[in-house]
Amino acid sequence: MSKTAYLVQSYEEVPFLMFLLSLKKNKKNILVVNYGNSDLKTHLLNLLENENIRLLNNTLDNRRKFNNIFMYLIMFIIFMLKHYWISIFFFRKIDRLYFFQPFLSFLISSIQDAQHEKICYQPLPGLIKRKLINHNGEYTQNSSKNIKENKLRRLFIRIIFGRHLHQRIIGLTKVAALNDELLDKLIKNSNKITFSINDYEKYKTSIYTTLLNSSIKNSGQMKVIYFEQHYLERNLVDKEKYTGLIKDISKLCDLKNLELHIKPHPGKSLPSFYNSIAKLNVLEAETPAEFYIDKNTICISTSSGALGSNLCKLNLSLIFLVPFLDKSFRQNVFQALSNKIAMKTYTPKKIIDIDALFSSIDEPNSEPMKNINYIEPLN
Repeated sequence: MSKTAYLVQSYEEVPFLMFLLSLKKNKKNILVVNYGNSDLKTHLLNLLENENIRLLNNTLDNRRKFNNIFMYLIMFIIFMLKHYWISIFFFRKIDRLYFFQPFLSFLISSIQDAQHEKICYQPLPGLIKRKLINHNGEYTQNSSKNIKENKLRRLFIRIIFGRHLHQRIIGLTKVAALNDELLDKLIKNSNKITFSINDYEKYKTSIYTTLLNSSIKNSGQMKVIYFEQHYLERNLVDKEKYTGLIKDISKLCDLKNLELHIKPHPGKSLPSFYNSIAKLNVLEAETPAEFYIDKNTICISTSSGALGSNLCKLNLSLIFLVPFLDKSFRQNVFQALSNKIAMKTYTPKKIIDIDALFSSIDEPNSEPMKNINYIEPLN
């Protein structure tokens, strides 16, 4: 019997993976290869626990802080040795490998040219929706090629991961991506799984979110979840003003009798100042937002992917309240936010606006709600 593998590199791909697996009647001889972080490994183990599907992981531990450069170097060498084993030897045992995105696809780039006919490119709907690729899976102008790519870096990446990588620009981020030549070749393989996008959207919102139990979901009590984006650790915000903002939100929640939950980003731990906030519930970093959000949830962040959900009661972005050190950074974050949201998202400019939103949450046409800035989804 043929053996089919699915390559996963990010949390965004997991709902799509689970949807494609749900279409298969026979799940024997299926393998999931994880090239994401160790938190993603934990999440996949939880999801696949009852599916009898094997998980093969090649990850760098994103939870440990390697102050010793030699320890990190040892971990990286182990990662690379396993990478070469997967791309050269283990891949020979696979009859078909599906992958979902061309960005950071180091495994796909490393597979030998003679084996390319076994690779199936199934473009990720989320990337199509964000217009980073088109329906065929080709790059768009929103993921442009970096014509000023550092030649030494390019040579280094190619030596390690193969000659099929170049650098592309997404917003302000430079990422290694499959080159157009290989991408075109894989698109022409014409072996995509046929499915209805409407069926996928229904699965993502109504079935995927039930695959894991959550103690706070469907509790019937209104709650606030703040999705931390770790600007403080990245030295992007004024520390005193940022901590003051979070503490003010905590006080508002307490006054309004709203449960406050903090969700760290996968692979991250919360800053120490959160220890001083009373009545605070910390959610698991490795579990995606979808498993915590329901119609009794107020989602708060700045531009987190969690704001792309339409499952919640209210979306609230702190885009104008977060004290960024670089004022120009705010516009870039705002653009990222605009590309993600799936429902009306309020963008308060004062703490009193958040107070008004909390008070009028069940009155969307009330005067306080009308007077607060918001943005609508692009589509």
